[in-house]
Amino acid sequence: MSLNLFNNCIRELLKDKEIFEINLDNIYQYLSSFKGFIYLLNNQTSLTIEKLLTEFSKLLALRKTTKNELIFQQGEAAHNFYIILKGNLKALKLRPYEYYMTKEEYISYLLYLRKNNQLEIIHQSKHYNNLIYPIPENFDNFVKNLAKGLSGDTYNDMENIKEKAEEVDAYILRQQQMNEENIINLSPEEYIQKFKVPEDVIDNTEKISNFINEKHDITNLKEIDNIKLLMKDRKKVIIPGYEEFIQLSTGDTFEDQAFENHSGLYQSSVISLDDEGYLGYINKKKYDLLIHESVEKRNKKIFGLLVYFSFLRVNNQFTFEKKYLLII
Repeated sequence: MSLNLFNNCIRELLKDKEIFEINLDNIYQYLSSFKGFIYLLNNQTSLTIEKLLTEFSKLLALRKTTKNELIFQQGEAAHNFYIILKGNLKALKLRPYEYYMTKEEYISYLLYLRKNNQLEIIHQSKHYNNLIYPIPENFDNFVKNLAKGLSGDTYNDMENIKEKAEEVDAYILRQQQMNEENIINLSPEEYIQKFKVPEDVIDNTEKISNFINEKHDITNLKEIDNIKLLMKDRKKVIIPGYEEFIQLSTGDTFEDQAFENHSGLYQSSVISLDDEGYLGYINKKKYDLLIHESVEKRNKKIFGLLVYFSFLRVNNQFTFEKKYLLII
C-alpha cells in the first residue's frame, strides 16, 4: 500500500490551511488496519486500496478547533462523522435525574433552557413529564402564548413567568430574523454545571427525599412542617442532565455519537479540550454523492465498507448497507 500516495492526497487537501504536526501516518494506518476490509478488497474487486484511499481523501475536510469549543450538541441533526487528527475532546451525555418541582419552577427552567438552545433537554423533559406538567408539542409557540398571556389561567397566575417568556420569545425572534447563533464556550465541567437545575431545586429535592425515606429528625416538628409545606405544590419530575461520557484523543473516531443513528441526531455533546486541535470530517451528503455517482457501481459496496469498518462500527452491518448504500 502506498503511504506516500495517501499522504500526498491529504496534504493537497490541506495545502492552503494552517496546519502543523499532524501525524498522517496515524490516519493511514487506521484506515488500512481492518482485516475484513483488506480481505474483501483483495478477493472481490480489482479496485486498488490506493484508489479507494484517493477517493476517500477527497471527501475529508478539515476543522480547526479551540479550547472549550462546542463541536456539536446532543439532539442536533447529524451531518458529519469525524476522526481526530490532533488534540483531545470530551463527550458529554444526558442522563435522567429525579427532582421535586413546582409548575412554576419547571416552566422557568424550560424557559432558561430555551434561551440557551438546549432543545434536547426540553424535548426529553417534555416526554418524561407529559402526564405531570403537560407542555404543548410546539414549545416556541407555547413561549409566544405565555408572553402574550394566552396560555390560560393555569400559567398566567405564576409569578414572573410572563416576563421570562417575553424575554425568551424576543430571543427566539432575533434568532429567526438574524440567523443568530448562541455561541457557547465552556469547559466540560462548566457546561455540565450551567444546565443543571437551580440549586434550590436540588436542595428541596434532597429534603423531600430524606423526609419520604424517613431520614430526618422526627423530633424537629418545625422542620417537618416546613418539608410538608415544600411538598404541597411540588411533584416528582424527571429532568435530564449532562455527565461526562468519554474522552477522545488523536486518532479516535466519534462513532455513534458523531454520526447518524436511527434518529438522525447526534447522541452526545462534544467539547474540545486543547488550545488548538484539528478534526478531519466527512459530510454525509458528499459521501452519498461519491457513493452513488463517482464510484463505479460494482465497487459501491467495497467503498462503503471502507467507511463502515474505519468509522462507523455499527452493530448491524446489513442495516448500515441498506440504509446508506441502498444495497438490497
